[in-house]
Amino acid sequence: MYASGLATEEEIQQVEAAMQYSGEVLSAVESCLHDMELYVLMQAVQPPPDLRTMVLNADLDMIPAAKAAGSGQRPADCN
Repeated sequence: MYASGLATEEEIQQVEAAMQYSGEVLSAVESCLHDMELYVLMQAVQPPPDLRTMVLNADLDMIPAAKAAGSGQRPADCN
């Protein structure tokens, strides 16, 4: 749970205390964190090449959140 970021605050404290106490635990946790990072990188998807241009050229008036940001108001679905 710790390596996935889903540990509770109590579990985080327990794991971090164990890492300070035991080099073996520290090594195992570091290995898990490294493996989790590699897994995430393996799942990465390259965005479409024209996505940046599409975003930069987007008509912000068509996006309710952008209209609200410009007016200083929150969109209705955020209240």
